[in-house]
Amino acid sequence: MGTEKINYAQWQRLIKRALFGMAIAQFIVEAVVNTILFVTKQQGYNENTIVTKLIRYQLLTTAFNIMVMVLCHFLCLKIKNENKKKYVLTLSMSFVCLNIAYSHYQFAPTFLTFTIPLVFTIMYEDKKMCGNVAIINIALMAFPTMARGMDEEYNTDIVPETIITLTILIVLSFFCKIIIDVLTTRRKELNDALVQAEKAKFIDELNAKNAELEELSHEIFEAIAKAIDANDPYTAGHSRRVARYAKMIASRMNFSPDEIEEVYYAGLIHDVGKIGLDNRIINKNGRLTDEEFAEIKRHPSLGYEILKDISVKGKFADGAKCHHERIDGKGYPDGLHGEEISRLAKIISVADAYDAMTSKRSYRDVLPQKTVREQIEKGIGTQFDPEAARIMPDMIDEDTEYHMRQ
Repeated sequence: MGTEKINYAQWQRLIKRALFGMAIAQFIVEAVVNTILFVTKQQGYNENTIVTKLIRYQLLTTAFNIMVMVLCHFLCLKIKNENKKKYVLTLSMSFVCLNIAYSHYQFAPTFLTFTIPLVFTIMYEDKKMCGNVAIINIALMAFPTMARGMDEEYNTDIVPETIITLTILIVLSFFCKIIIDVLTTRRKELNDALVQAEKAKFIDELNAKNAELEELSHEIFEAIAKAIDANDPYTAGHSRRVARYAKMIASRMNFSPDEIEEVYYAGLIHDVGKIGLDNRIINKNGRLTDEEFAEIKRHPSLGYEILKDISVKGKFADGAKCHHERIDGKGYPDGLHGEEISRLAKIISVADAYDAMTSKRSYRDVLPQKTVREQIEKGIGTQFDPEAARIMPDMIDEDTEYHMRQ
């Protein structure tokens, strides 16, 4: 038994063929039996009785079976409900069984024919239907029992056979219910296992796709960082270093893995607004004029405009716009104070300042590590957020060989 749904159409075709086969078999068996009885002169068969026997047991039985099959066929065409249709098919089989039992009442054919509808209830895996069919079949057996009981030729032998047949039918009905219970339970177990397997497969595929998207996202952000840094040969690798420092700070601030990743990517593209600036100003040797510095100060706002519509992976636009804001309100572009600045922007601010002091610029060389540490501590509470900035001196102290800047 598989985990697929029960194919009612398949069982319907099978039952219709069984009905047709039983009708044909009944006709042939009756013809052969009666012919043999006539030839051997058994049970009083003679020229006068054989015709009556054939009409009574063969022609009428066949006509009744054909009528049941035709009625069953048209009812199945009319009825759309599968549950009702299976009852029509099974009851049609019960009436054919009744007809066979009445026309040729003996233990073996009677028992076998009345067990066929019960077997169909196993095919349908319908426990309720099994009980109903058992009751109907037992009730239908009462008709040939009484009819034959009133026939002097049979009334002495029919009672024990009937009792045995009814007993076996009752036992068989209980046995069929047990089989149905086992089948339905097993089907449910298999279906549950299949669902779990499909879920596991779906989750594995989803995780694989997420991993691919994650890798693609990382590559895209790295490419953007390279494009940003390509504008200024003196600050090559600046975006990736800031992202790395910011990630280290966030980790020491006990950020969650997702938040740390968000900080890292925000650090990678915090200077994306520089793409919109004049390269001649960015690459100028020497100090900038006031007008040129005012132009440079536009890059946070430009970065915000570029990133503001990105909804995935965090608030990148906020990191780009606010990484030059100061706790004391003297930063740019909006002069935000304290808690008005996001934690993400505060972390990038510290990381950006550290890299600015530890990188070679067109107008100066790398600052000594001691000077960098002093400048960071000096800016705590004014330029930098105390929570984020106090972590950087510890990181500098641990970097005894001054390798972190590389």
